[in-house]
Amino acid sequence: MLSSADVQNIRIQRYNPDSGAWYVQYVNLLEQPDYTLSHLDQVIVDAQQPSQQTVTVEGAVSSSEVYDSLSTTALVGYPSGRIFYQYYPGESMKQMLVSLSSRFLTVSDLEGAYLLRSGKRIPLNIQKILYGEDENQSMQLESGDTLLIPFTQRLVTVSGGVVRPGVFAYVPDKTVNYYLSLAGGLSDDAAYPTDLKVQGPDGKTLGLGDPIPPQRPP
Repeated sequence: MLSSADVQNIRIQRYNPDSGAWYVQYVNLLEQPDYTLSHLDQVIVDAQQPSQQTVTVEGAVSSSEVYDSLSTTALVGYPSGRIFYQYYPGESMKQMLVSLSSRFLTVSDLEGAYLLRSGKRIPLNIQKILYGEDENQSMQLESGDTLLIPFTQRLVTVSGGVVRPGVFAYVPDKTVNYYLSLAGGLSDDAAYPTDLKVQGPDGKTLGLGDPIPPQRPP
């Protein structure tokens, strides 16, 4: 690891196949050097950042300025991101969110976000703060604030004769070809002629050109 690696806050993103959800936990490598990983775990090691005048934004956000939803979609969802946002004195919550709006993902639960400040949890509706009226729009940022944006956990399952069968993050208005590409395409042992079947969350058969709806939450 690099000397700037934050080894005391290594993020482990773990998939629970029973609930279809991602869970994020933190590991201190100095205290748990023999921590055991599980299948499909995603390990994120961030660089240490100065804490002064900084707000941490975590969860369903892209850590990079340019985001490609196809190339960075993981086998069973999107990786959790972390951004260290350096703000100027007097900057408001809305001003920060406007600056970060390009980092939000299709699976960002903008209505279920919350702020951790001095041990308190403050619910935030980012949609209203950005595009409507909300009392938290003018809230001034404080050093040490942590904004957490959950995943909506809307998923699509691809199974059968594909290269990487699994569960993928739902993207609105995408057809079967999009999810097949995420699954690596048809495998060598796929039946020929190809027999593709698409079922909605209610079990009804959909057309191959129809937009794919997400699974119902467990």
